[in-house]
Amino acid sequence: MLSVDPVQDAFESFQKTISSGRMAHAYVVVGPPRSEARSFVLKVLASLYNNGSGKTPNLEFHPDIMWIEPQKKSRIIGVDQIREVSQRLSQTSYSGGWKSCIIVGADRLGEEASNAFLKTLEEPAGQTIFFLLTDQPENLLPTIASRCQRIVLTNIHDNLPVECQLELISVMSAGGGETISGIVPAKRVGAILEAFKKKAADDIEATQTDDDDDETIEARVGARYREARTSVMRFIMLWHRDVLMSVFGVDDGCLHNREFCKQISQSATGLTPKRALQNVEVAETMKEQLDRNLDETSVLSIGFHHLGE
Repeated sequence: MLSVDPVQDAFESFQKTISSGRMAHAYVVVGPPRSEARSFVLKVLASLYNNGSGKTPNLEFHPDIMWIEPQKKSRIIGVDQIREVSQRLSQTSYSGGWKSCIIVGADRLGEEASNAFLKTLEEPAGQTIFFLLTDQPENLLPTIASRCQRIVLTNIHDNLPVECQLELISVMSAGGGETISGIVPAKRVGAILEAFKKKAADDIEATQTDDDDDETIEARVGARYREARTSVMRFIMLWHRDVLMSVFGVDDGCLHNREFCKQISQSATGLTPKRALQNVEVAETMKEQLDRNLDETSVLSIGFHHLGE
């Protein structure tokens, strides 16, 4: 059964690690970097930095906590950012305790930055801890991933609103003429993505400061939007995997989207295993192409055309 609160469950488990004094110096936190993964890390940091006082300091601007994220249009974390991390972590802790570095969207570490960060991981300073937040851990440099313990937050829907999930299911369950060309379902998914893009822009605008230039704001909106798009495409991909398992008669308890097992069973009706497998491959290809920033409209139109064949 899925956890009601995967962040709290992971934190309670991590608290036992803190109490035992057996913390590793680096963790990959697998989950949406700006929602569940961030919430988990904030809970951990609050536990590390309250100094037994019961009062939590401002974790966003604490002198012993570094927050690193993609800043430019390329959405790549650059080597200069990592060098700054190394330089600051080599200094004495302001509070006399832990020094922490949180890399938001760690899969965006560039090649040169990854190599520089690897050296930092290989020779960590005392009482230093790293948290690498990512929803695409497969894109991390293997030598970095191998030096980190992994914490997986099990909310597979990445905080997609229920109404969004239902609209996506409606798109994927539509039959007949709607799916033949791929244009209509592509437009419906495009409308969902456009709503996420607007929300990202509104959220960033509400929190921007006078120091944020247009390029920084644009990069943050783009990063937030791409996270939402990844969540949408992952839902589509996992849906088709569930349909494939349903075609093979796998128990509903093994499905990713257990709460939609009725709709999954209906979608599986009449599908051959070969066709269901092809749909999974199409959905995976669509997600991979969008992760590579290929033209969104073309990817969706062609992908849904193949899904409707």
